[in-house]
Amino acid sequence: MGNFKKILIKTHKISGLLMSLMFCVWVFSGIILIFEGFPHASREQRFQHLIPFERTDLSGLKAPMSKWGDAVELEMAGDQPVYRVPKGRRGELVYDARTLEPVDSFSCEYAARLSTSYTGSSVVEIHLQDELDQWVPWSYYKPLLPFYKCKMDDEAHSTIYISAKTGSVIQHTTRKGKWLAALGVIPHKLYFLELLQNRSVWKGILIFLASVGLLSAISGIVAGLIRFSKACRNGRMSPYRKLHYKWHHISGFVTGIFVFTFLLSGLISVTGVPDWMVVIEAAKKERINWEIKDASEPNYSKTPLEIWEALDDTIEVRRIKYSNVLGESQFGIYSNHYQKAEVFVKDKVAIHKKKPLSMEEVKSLSSGIFEGKSYEITKQTEYDSYYFPSGMRYQPLPVYKIIFNDASNTWLYIDAATGENFRKITLKYRLRRWLYRGLHTFNFPFLLKLEWLRKSLLLIVSAGLLIVAVTGLVLMWNWCKRKYIN
Repeated sequence: MGNFKKILIKTHKISGLLMSLMFCVWVFSGIILIFEGFPHASREQRFQHLIPFERTDLSGLKAPMSKWGDAVELEMAGDQPVYRVPKGRRGELVYDARTLEPVDSFSCEYAARLSTSYTGSSVVEIHLQDELDQWVPWSYYKPLLPFYKCKMDDEAHSTIYISAKTGSVIQHTTRKGKWLAALGVIPHKLYFLELLQNRSVWKGILIFLASVGLLSAISGIVAGLIRFSKACRNGRMSPYRKLHYKWHHISGFVTGIFVFTFLLSGLISVTGVPDWMVVIEAAKKERINWEIKDASEPNYSKTPLEIWEALDDTIEVRRIKYSNVLGESQFGIYSNHYQKAEVFVKDKVAIHKKKPLSMEEVKSLSSGIFEGKSYEITKQTEYDSYYFPSGMRYQPLPVYKIIFNDASNTWLYIDAATGENFRKITLKYRLRRWLYRGLHTFNFPFLLKLEWLRKSLLLIVSAGLLIVAVTGLVLMWNWCKRKYIN
């Protein structure tokens, strides 16, 4: 037992010395991250600054080409109607809606007008940027290069990034947002430009730091329990008399489990749920997708003007989305809500509003798509622990939930309004939801409706963790002074 204690304490001491500064950074930045994340251009604000269509804007426009794919959006880019076709994670192709010819680039004057409309202030400085920077650091933005970087004359010191290829606002930063990100999300998640350009290196560093941190946390918890039991026999809370040792021991004993869970959940956010936690034999894996075999190609034969004339209300229509769902061509009309559309379809006679799918229709479709598979279908009108809106992610209601009896325990959520599959959730995802979102951000069902309580609990726990981190840093500094300075 004596040798075990010595090894345990030595392990905690060495790993703690290595991680003391990083623990302080993680806890302090995590507190800021509770309130403010990485700067981003609001999708809602971008939508609200689109120019609403007039009938004259749509006159003479051609219908999009079916070969462009299952999702095509019509918007006004300044005074020019354009079709936007998504390509990859962030990229998109832009076509002139009058000629269907590609739009190669947007001018500096266009970027200046758009940024002025977006912020309500004038442009102080604008230049063309050919590379990513700290505020647009992810490689999936490369297809949108070059950017117009527009510095604005407003109180917030805004900077607007506009893609010269697509003419869209892709980032909006303010002085306050940059400072909070520099103190919060950037050090917390190591969101440094150079690291994010090499994702494998970024991932490797985070895994190493979290692993050493877990070693420190586990050894500290066990050593703390041993020391606490010894102190209790003497009628004290801690065997230590020196202030920093004493408070490090007490605060670590109280919050040590949270140090462990935060580090574990942070590690899982990077690596995902390991395969050994969800063992599925390769032979038992099934491909489950909400799609019809040999479905017909999109038929976008209706022009924007024909769709417009079928609408009951044409006020403030900012976007028309052509989509192909299970072989059915649909037209989504976006007016007041940037995520929720009024859906229309066409038959042999005319364009009309689409009726929501009934349970019988979903069952009929499922019997053809999932022939031979075991499943059950329920209609869901409220969010659950796995299907709920989060940040910029839109989750419509009602939906049909299809639960499969497969090895991965797959769930599909089908939008009743469109028939589109909005979410696919497996057992591995559900584990990650609890091990990461639950443990790391206290995202539990009973707290989702009490945001103030969730944040308050995070702050209380973080205050305890800050004591552990700061006292650990002081102990590291004192050790360095004794060892190398004195």
